[in-house]
Order: sequence, then C-alpha cells, then structure tokens
Amino acid sequence: MKQIPIIVGAGGINAAGRTSGHHGYKRLVLPQLSSADAESTLQDLAVRMGIEADQRATQAATHARILAGTLVRDISDELPWVAQRNVRTAALMPRGFNPGTRYPSRHHPSGLQMMVYAMADALASLGLPWQQICEHVKPDEISVYAGSSIGQVDAASMTSLVQQSTACGRVNARLLPLSFPDMPADFINGYMLHSIGQTGAALGACASFLYNLQRGVQDIQSGRARIAIIGGAEAPVEPPVLDGFASMGALATIDRLPVNADGSPDHRRACRPFGDSAGFVLGESAQVLILMADTLALEFGANVLGMVADVYVHADGAKKSITAPGIGNYVTMLKAASLARALLGDGAVRRICVHAHGTGTPLNCTTESRILESVSDLLDGARLTVTSIKHLVGHSLGVAAGDQIAVALGAWQYGWIPGINTIGELADHVNCRRLDVLTEPRETGDIDIAIVNAKGFGGNNASAVIVSPEATLGYLKERHGANTFATFRHRRESTLYRIADSDAKACRGEETIPFAVHHGREDHERVHIERGVVHVDGYALPITLPDGRALIDYLHGADGL
Repeated sequence: MKQIPIIVGAGGINAAGRTSGHHGYKRLVLPQLSSADAESTLQDLAVRMGIEADQRATQAATHARILAGTLVRDISDELPWVAQRNVRTAALMPRGFNPGTRYPSRHHPSGLQMMVYAMADALASLGLPWQQICEHVKPDEISVYAGSSIGQVDAASMTSLVQQSTACGRVNARLLPLSFPDMPADFINGYMLHSIGQTGAALGACASFLYNLQRGVQDIQSGRARIAIIGGAEAPVEPPVLDGFASMGALATIDRLPVNADGSPDHRRACRPFGDSAGFVLGESAQVLILMADTLALEFGANVLGMVADVYVHADGAKKSITAPGIGNYVTMLKAASLARALLGDGAVRRICVHAHGTGTPLNCTTESRILESVSDLLDGARLTVTSIKHLVGHSLGVAAGDQIAVALGAWQYGWIPGINTIGELADHVNCRRLDVLTEPRETGDIDIAIVNAKGFGGNNASAVIVSPEATLGYLKERHGANTFATFRHRRESTLYRIADSDAKACRGEETIPFAVHHGREDHERVHIERGVVHVDGYALPITLPDGRALIDYLHGADGL
C-alpha cells in the first residue's frame, strides 16, 4: 500500500439541503444543535428554496415553511402527475431549488444539473483552489468515478428519446448521450475539472456509489492516482421509475401509511426501517467526495474529514430471484467489521456505528438485521450501534451510500448520530437481540468508525469502512512524524478560513458554479511528445509514458519470484 485515501472535500444536494458545511446533515438533527448552528442551516435552506425575508411573516412561520419543503414529504402538489397514483411520497430536492438556474444548463437532464451543483459544492468545501492543486499533480494522477444507476430518465433524456422514437417523431441528437449512466463523470470532467485522468462509472444498482468509491480508493492505495473524485447523481422521481418500483411492491403506498390525528396520511413516517415497514421512498440526490493521498493532503494543509480504510464489494452467488437478497452482503459486512476490529482493537464494537442500507422494505429489514447479527457475533456478541437515514432523505438509489457517508462525516463534526424517528419500536420480524437500533438522535461519543452498507437488486453488495477525522489525524501524526504534522496543521489554518468564508458566502446565496465549455485550440495542437513523456497545453506537469519494465521483468522471470 503506497498511500491512504483521505477525505478532504464533500459536496452535494439532496432533500435535506447542501452537503458542504454539513448543512444537509444538520437539517436531520436540528433540535440537537445550538441556535447558531441551526439558524445558519435554516438560512442556507431559505436561499436554496428562494424564500426571501418577508416582514409580514413571523420567523416561526418562515421556519415551518422551510421544514415542510424538505426531507420526505407529500409531493402531489409539487409534481401534479403523482396525485392520481397510489405512491405520493418522495424526498425531492428542497422545494423551489433548481440547480439549472445557477449555470448555463442548456436543457440538461435534472440528474446532470444536480451533479454539476454537487461538484461545485465539493470544490468549495476544499478550501483550496482547484487549479493550484492541478499544478502539483500530473494530469493522469486524478481519477474521476461518478455515475447514475439508472441513467437520466426525464423529459430532457431517456423519456423523450423513447417517446419521440416510438411515435416516429424527431429525435434530438442530445437525448441519447445525455441518458448514459456514466454522463455524471463525463460532465464534470469536460466542463468543470477538465480532467484527462482515469475515469468511468462502476454500476452496482443501489450500491453504485460504493462501487465507485472502491475504484478511487484502490487508485490511491496503489499509487495510480493522488486525487480521486467520487460521485453520483440520481433524479428518479419520474413516471417510469416510480411506476416500475411500485409494480414490484417496493414503495410505500398511500394506503399503507400511518395516519395523523386528523386521519390524514402521515407522509413523514412513510419509510420505517426495522419497524412496521411498508416499503421505501424514492429520493433525489447528488453527492461528491474528494479523496487525496495522505502525503498530498499534508502538503496542501487540506481539511481532513476522515479516511476511507477500505471498501468491499461482493456478488450474491446462486439466487432464487434476481431481485432477492443473497449471501454477498454477509461477506462485505464481515470483512468491513474485521478491518474495523483490527484498527480499533479491544472494545471495537462500542466504537463502531453501522449506517445500514435500511430501505424500509420488510424483506430488507429481515435480511439486513440477520447480517448485522452476524457482525455482532464476529465482534464477540456485543451490542452493535445501528442507524439509517432513508426515512429522512429517501432512497436515492445509486447515490444512497453517498448520502450515508455525508451524514457520518457530519456526525463527527457536530456530535449527533440521527436516529430512525419514524418507528416507535422494532418489528417482531427484525433480528435485533444484539442490535442497538437508534430510534432517536444520540451523541456520537467515542465512535471512531462508520461502516456504511449498501445493497442493490441483482446481487450487488458493498460495505465501506470510514474512519473519523480525529482518529485519522492520529494515524497521520504517527506515520509522518510530529514535525511534518505540525507544519500541516499550520497550513491547514488558512484552508479552514477559506472553507468558512466559502460557506458563509453560500449561505448568503453568493456561491458560483465553475462551468465552462472549451473553445480553445484543436486537440492535436495541444499535445507535444518528448522521449518518455507527453506534454498537454494547459497542464503544468507532463504525463509519463509506461516503460513496461515491470511487465517485461515478470515475463522474463526477473521479478524475484
């Protein structure tokens, strides 16, 4: 292992709000926060939602409007086509927020607009100028892995493509390419990062974010990259997707919702993981993580949000049905727990919090709780802290694990782990003898590792081990020495100041989206070849061409084996 991947930036947008500054996380635990922290997030949401100060409205009324337009909610008045369906609950972006108005979106699909916003938010969270970073790394030392598990399916992409084609209408040339599931990575490469490094989108249904995270982690661990951008975007609340999941019986329908005191459906409690589950709720989200090799993070004085110790991905093996769960998630979770125990030593279980997949379907509740019980067995049978967030932000399909990681990072900053507040007690069919499933927020305490779990139809399973910033800083000091660490901390002061300044500007609505279409010279004019390297105009450092020595040595038996 040449380097370890440090999380130095996180940005995005979902039903809870903006990821940078941990504002989306803070929306989930508002009652537990100080008045100043809560007010900054409410102000930020007001800006996202276009809610201007109204002298006639009381502060309480304005706050109520903000809260009502976020998280899981009845969306039948936001999307009128939903009103006639038996599924009317979802977690759309904050009501009134439109990322396409913040840059020249040119009829981009919703998911790509969200991806552009998420990437800009992540760059702002760095506290370091992106161009300055690029001047210190080779162009092929930056990896970008981002995608969408279902692609883009709205009126600006696949839906219109199918409708126009089957009706023998005119098919717009942009509809097909903009529908591709790898387009989130392509968009941020071409229009924002201008990256020519490793790229792609690993697809694993609802585990896709962790599939891409694994690729970025491996790139940094092997030395293939010094920076990895991991992302995903989903805008799945469209008729084909909603109707498809509804036909499978996977979604919480209007007739299965709890009721309020007045007898009306309680949409806020539609998703009830590990309780009297009735199905999941679709959510919109785009999330981005920026990883750096540890030496580079120290060199720049980057803000350390945590460390990705590893990501495990496994298939299910033989299956009864392609949509049924299988054994693969046992393997990923047991590997993750084993690594966590190795890092933490004695008493490991009390310092671990599992962010469960927790969709709120009865089958997932039963099977995932059994898997978590096996993890408890591995950790000497002690009670295992478990939470889930899909009851608050919905299930964003391939981006779901990105939502979970964003919340884990926020909990380490502000000290509260969200609980599953839509259930009063655990269901009888949940195997929970050794599971401490949180039903209300709890202080983070000495939790140093979050195991993030994700499962997807088809046999796609992934589990990631995320280490707290405090523990990560301890490892960095131990590895690199007190003097190097002291220099890093001094450099980080300027980074933290710039992060705070960017966040304050965003809360006032002064954020910018660095989106630009290339109008420069032809490609062949920008490439200059020298012996062993390639120079590309616009990039400070050259790309080293492979010399093949390692392969040649292996083929000729000269590698020492």
